[in-house]
Amino acid sequence: MIRPAFSAVQVSGSARLSHTHWGAFTPEVRDGEVIGVTPIETDLDPSPLLQNIPGSIRHQARVTAPAVRRGWLREGPGPARSVAPTNTSRCPGMS
Repeated sequence: MIRPAFSAVQVSGSARLSHTHWGAFTPEVRDGEVIGVTPIETDLDPSPLLQNIPGSIRHQARVTAPAVRRGWLREGPGPARSVAPTNTSRCPGMS
């Protein structure tokens, strides 16, 4: 099960204020699922991207496990980051 990115999600109702890169909001939760978001009242120009949050929590494009460069695992941090193969064995469907 993918856990929502909110520390205060409830089974139903509204959770406490949550924050993202696109702004602060209160999620609306029904049966453990985020079904909507309400931007914080003091945000005079809330980003429309906040409305993507409910659909993004369980979307197939969501990264569900960390991916680490094989070279970093063997040798630690270093150059060639953009050309090194990535260990995505924990991410089904990725190579």
